[in-house]
Amino acid sequence: ERWLCLFAFDGDILVGVLPLVVTERHLLGTSHIILRPPYNKHTVSIDFLLKSGYEKAAVSSFLQFIRVKYPNLFLLELDRIPDWSPTFNSLPDGPCGFAVHKEFHSFGSIFRIDCNFAGFQARLSSGFKKNLRRMERRLADMGEVTTVFLAGKDATGDGLDRFLRIEGSGWKGERGSAISRSDSLIDFYRILTARLSELGWLEWHFL
Repeated sequence: ERWLCLFAFDGDILVGVLPLVVTERHLLGTSHIILRPPYNKHTVSIDFLLKSGYEKAAVSSFLQFIRVKYPNLFLLELDRIPDWSPTFNSLPDGPCGFAVHKEFHSFGSIFRIDCNFAGFQARLSSGFKKNLRRMERRLADMGEVTTVFLAGKDATGDGLDRFLRIEGSGWKGERGSAISRSDSLIDFYRILTARLSELGWLEWHFL
């Protein structure tokens, strides 16, 4: 595999970035190219990075370049793009020989809340509600249980150390897959939580 990183400019202004991994596959004696953004199990999604107002122009330029550079392109795969991404509205139907296929896979680990708690419960499946009741009984059997929700100025990056201790104390620590086992992941989440805290978007929920 190899890298392809695309940049779109309007004069001296950078208006779009798209990092891609190039994979060559051979099928029935024919070579096919598959392009996809870098991705691993810690990545939610990799999307086009687009300057506001330039979405359609930048995406169109990227697709035209890809089509010319890789005439034997089989697939350009953009995995788990959020439904609010401007990419969806910037992908024309059939540009430069592309056939656009959009497949929706729900919201992953995100559950949208647009109602009160009773309405939220009503939307859950019977099996999910049964599991919730079972977990509530198990918590009650443990004695006094306290939930702590930190948000706004109370939610700082300092909560990460507490989280890492908890995550590393169970089966993830035993199997070596806990975040605390990777210096690069620790650095990533320290920067992430610090930035989220500065923006006022960080929340810590402790049980």
